[in-house]
Amino acid sequence: VPDGGGNLYLSKSLNEGITFDNPQIINKDGNFNMVGIVVIVC
Repeated sequence: VPDGGGNLYLSKSLNEGITFDNPQIINKDGNFNMVGIVVIVC
């Protein structure tokens, strides 16, 4: 995930098995990093 590439959205997978129906904005700076989270940089 490139730094400052844009907003990060939680796609579907947390390592705890949490799922979201709609994308959630995690960090507008694009610096959010965590193992087990699938992110889409727009």
